[in-house]
Amino acid sequence: MVYLILKVTIPDLNFVKTLKVNNKERIYRIKEDIIKKCGKNENLLNYGFLLKDDHQSSIFLSESKILEDYNIDEKSKLEFVMRKRLNIEYTDTSSNTLSSKHQKKFIEEIQKKLYDKLAERLSKNFDPNFCTETGGFFLY
Repeated sequence: MVYLILKVTIPDLNFVKTLKVNNKERIYRIKEDIIKKCGKNENLLNYGFLLKDDHQSSIFLSESKILEDYNIDEKSKLEFVMRKRLNIEYTDTSSNTLSSKHQKKFIEEIQKKLYDKLAERLSKNFDPNFCTETGGFFLY
């Protein structure tokens, strides 16, 4: 067994955690340890490990893989950040499916149980996973 000392930064909580982990450990298991040590914050389940590398772009680590798959050493920079979807592949700007107007209509359709309209909106590549500009959620 090879153990690593990892320094994990959690920017949202202004927190740095140092962990001693086995390189054969699953990423999800390490995530569970971080969540336990940070307290019961259900929002942390939406977080993932972002591997920052100076030579290539940052990538999120797959939770089903083991640490060894990524050739991570003690000098690697890991951040524990919220996973947010970026819709880079959409080039059609005429119908912005992520505008706040569309998001509000989506919430109204849920409240009014207009399932046909919801299905139609989702078939047009509307992403139902969004946070408000204030970082909150639409709960009524």
